[in-house]
Amino acid sequence: SPDSPLRLSDNRITSMLKGSDGLIWIASRNGLTKIDLKKNLSTRYYSRKADEHALCSNTITDICEDSSQNIWIGTDWGLNLYLPGKDRFKRFVPDPDRPGAINNKSITSIHESRDNYLWIGTFGGGLNRFEYDSQTFSAMTTKNGLPDNMVRAIFEDGQYNLWIVTGDGLSRFDTRQKRFKNYNILDGLMESDFLNNRFYRDSSGTVYLAGKNGLTYFNPDRIRYNERIPEIRINEIRLNNIPVQTPRPGSPISVSHQVK
Repeated sequence: SPDSPLRLSDNRITSMLKGSDGLIWIASRNGLTKIDLKKNLSTRYYSRKADEHALCSNTITDICEDSSQNIWIGTDWGLNLYLPGKDRFKRFVPDPDRPGAINNKSITSIHESRDNYLWIGTFGGGLNRFEYDSQTFSAMTTKNGLPDNMVRAIFEDGQYNLWIVTGDGLSRFDTRQKRFKNYNILDGLMESDFLNNRFYRDSSGTVYLAGKNGLTYFNPDRIRYNERIPEIRINEIRLNNIPVQTPRPGSPISVSHQVK
């Protein structure tokens, strides 16, 4: 809609962003609002089915500004890029006939990593990486090592690793080796599922995750990984609950047949 005195598109706020130009973007469950505090004006944007340059959907899930000052808007029906010169949007939606299209329409989170890749979390399609030069996406799902294809949030640690909050625990993605390391309640998490984009990272690097049953916090830069495979030592063997004696203490035990 045209510029008007300060007014929101909807009172149900889902995300907010202050751009590098000072403009404030407010996402809601019914449209997007751009606020210019210097002019005391707001512009409201809505989805229109017949207009391919409008928002994909009125249900906005996340907003992100990248290092080139591009504003990205995630919706439940696709990804949008704001074109300030034309005051309209470019759409990115799944298209089985176009190689490199985003693989899922339901966007949950958007994050630009420090190596200038744009990462998009989806509700069912896992993680997508956007290539600026080719304008294409590549997807990473459970087939590549993610614990779940429902991505709740994305953040980055001090070692350039991405942390993906999923519907089934946390995953640390080594962007250099392209390898996932997954964590769940067996690793100390209070729960395996968290809330969409409900996290905060303080100045010390500690990350706080809001879950359905409480708060989980940890510092990803302080987690140490033991890559050494522990040596297996057998202290005792029992057959039908009777200890099997070896010739002498510490002697090797050989198995000549498979015990079923």
